[in-house]
Amino acid sequence: MRTFTVMTAVVVLSSVAAAAQGVVSALDYPSIQAAIDANPGKMILVPDGEHRIDQALRITTDNTGLYGFGTIVQTNQAQAIIEVHAAKGVRLRDLTLTRVFTPREGGRWEDSLEGSDRAGVDATECDGLELEGLRVIDNKSLNASIAFERCVHCRVRNCLIRNYRRLTVDDRTSNEPYGYAFRVIDGMGIKATFSRDLALENNRVVEDALLPSPELKAQHDLGRLVEGKAPTKKGPLAPKGDYGNNWNQGSAIMVSSPEESDFIRVTDNYIENAAQGIDLHADHVLCSDNLINGAFIGVKSMHGARNVIISNNNLSRIDLWGICLQPGTIAHGPVAATADKPAVPMNATAGMLIANNVFSDLGRGLEHFNWKDAGTHAISLQWGPFEENPPLTDVVISGNIVYDTERETPDAAPLYKLAVMLDDRLDIARFRFSGNIFHPGQNGVCNRPIEP
Repeated sequence: MRTFTVMTAVVVLSSVAAAAQGVVSALDYPSIQAAIDANPGKMILVPDGEHRIDQALRITTDNTGLYGFGTIVQTNQAQAIIEVHAAKGVRLRDLTLTRVFTPREGGRWEDSLEGSDRAGVDATECDGLELEGLRVIDNKSLNASIAFERCVHCRVRNCLIRNYRRLTVDDRTSNEPYGYAFRVIDGMGIKATFSRDLALENNRVVEDALLPSPELKAQHDLGRLVEGKAPTKKGPLAPKGDYGNNWNQGSAIMVSSPEESDFIRVTDNYIENAAQGIDLHADHVLCSDNLINGAFIGVKSMHGARNVIISNNNLSRIDLWGICLQPGTIAHGPVAATADKPAVPMNATAGMLIANNVFSDLGRGLEHFNWKDAGTHAISLQWGPFEENPPLTDVVISGNIVYDTERETPDAAPLYKLAVMLDDRLDIARFRFSGNIFHPGQNGVCNRPIEP
């Protein structure tokens, strides 16, 4: 009892001192949400200690924000941790956001597993949102730990996202080219859709809890096709049998909505043990100076991504493709206007610079067992999934190094097949190679003659 009294006195004194300095503290209100509602347009201190919630904290007024070294614990897996909607100039700083999970009832396999369907920070229609120094731990969600939708002029800096993925069913039954559902690992660290002027800088996105392995695959029968929300009706992109080997899904960082997301910076981030490291479906992108330590795909740019620079990245322990460029199913040619719809310009994957990237330890990741037969390539330049997708064009590949780490071990063969895979259907005249060092893989440098 004495200890409790002393601690209470300290908290009271701290609150009084904060109030004397004009600081708005969440401790002065019945809840953090009550503090937010009572102080629109102000920054609210969330002091050190654990603060449990069962509904998302919701910010909807301009210039409101939360800061401090408190830990906000969401106990309701059906809720986000913080929601920011239709507000300008909101700031979230230095907080730790996490979840606790309770067993759920339900007959489905995924209902018995730890995880959520909601984001940690869920930002919609925001302008100038700034996230700095946040730690989003154990969100374990199908959604992202930090999610943006229809946002502009936003920044995520110096944040840590740790253990963001979960076991679930990836249901593609309503997507006509696929038409199936299967058991997977899924989840994203940072995701943005329909957004412009977004900067993701100097963040760490790390997964060290749910890692792909033969044992985990066998334990949960990962990759097995199951029934989804709609009847299975396999499309042309579905696997032939009852198994899909791409069961390790999700991305550490993903920017999508390729015909709307624009002017994106993904720089100076550290990514460890991702499925896909950085997935870009946007225009005018700078993806630079990132460290990717373990993924089956390092950086992927597709679905009509144009004017993208992928430079000065260090990619290690990649098991399938280090950098992959392809049109994707959403790429299309120009669409003429109709009586009720305006014309739509071409959405092509084109006008890209791949420069000064270093690839090492290819095939030494966690998922080499799953992809070794597919053939690891440092740079993969691909044709579209459908003939109507405009082909990949106008790409400069300059100053890159593909380093065969196995050459440091006597008599060891490289674990990758090619330094560069250039699809036979692509017009080689629309690609420029210069100043690269490509150590040959098992099948040489490239499947087609290219300049060094």
